[in-house]
Amino acid sequence: MNQFNKILLTLAAMVALALAPFPTPSQAADQALRVIVHPSNTLEQIDRETLGRIFLKKEERFPSGMKAEPVEIVERTALYEVYVEQIHQSSESRLRRYWVDKMFSGEMMKPRQLGNEDDIVEYVAGNPAAVSVVGDNVRLEGVKQIMVVP
Repeated sequence: MNQFNKILLTLAAMVALALAPFPTPSQAADQALRVIVHPSNTLEQIDRETLGRIFLKKEERFPSGMKAEPVEIVERTALYEVYVEQIHQSSESRLRRYWVDKMFSGEMMKPRQLGNEDDIVEYVAGNPAAVSVVGDNVRLEGVKQIMVVP
């Protein structure tokens, strides 16, 4: 991908972010996260810091050595807000700045984002390297939930 296309893609992402509605605090407070992986993944638990580094693409592998492919819910949803707070212990604006910097420098692109939790479950079920978060109201068919430890 040439530099012009990277800049164009980044600008399009920024416009999409600006137009998306913000979740209300009450929506975010009602959400509980579950971390899911493909059933073939041998992990039963992962520490929050390592999981955060995988989602920031600072780590490319799970502690077991298996390749890790983070998948996020789209931004500006109640679940995304909870994910940012619980996994990254940060704010959405700070995380957005992190990715804008990485994308403009050409260093890396954000993790794949999917529009809803059912799509995330389906994607993780079909991809052995995938890891994601979903809310507690989603049916976990074909995936495995792992525990996040401090």
